[in-house]
Amino acid sequence: MIELGHDLPLQMPELRVALPHDEIEAVSAAVDALRALKPRFLVCHADLPESAALSEFGRIRQPGEAVGAKTVLEVVVPDEVDANASLQTVAAAAKRARLDIDSIVISSASDLKSWQPGANRPEKPTVEEIAEAARAAFPGVKLGGGMLSFFTELNRRRPKTALFDFITHTTCSIVHACGRSIGDGDA
Repeated sequence: MIELGHDLPLQMPELRVALPHDEIEAVSAAVDALRALKPRFLVCHADLPESAALSEFGRIRQPGEAVGAKTVLEVVVPDEVDANASLQTVAAAAKRARLDIDSIVISSASDLKSWQPGANRPEKPTVEEIAEAARAAFPGVKLGGGMLSFFTELNRRRPKTALFDFITHTTCSIVHACGRSIGDGDA
């Protein structure tokens, strides 16, 4: 807990650090710096059309073990494919790599784009199909839904909360940093 000079103690949120598969060498070389951050989770991304991400699972495991962080896996399922087959491929790669997954966040590829209200989106796979396939491929793993693209898309396409254990979204620090500066007087 952090005290900030008033009566209400604030709890520091659990830190999550993104670990892109194409940055694994740099992260592996900087394990001491990563250890100093004390992340609770390493967030790894697997875009299924890119099989390179799946082949890197073994290397993703190593930094997580070195710093004692749990793995959160973000999986993007391509449009117009069988969600079950796609997620079974990811689960098999994770098992081969002995990747201990704390939670998985799923998204369809179409949800990585901005869709204006009334636009025609791809019909398959549905969020229900992806969630069901993820539960089958990763039994006992916490399942997250929401948006891996923009927060505005979360508002445009609200997740079906009954399908998920948690809801997540991204934010853009550049957009949100321009609100108020420290020292504005009324902060």
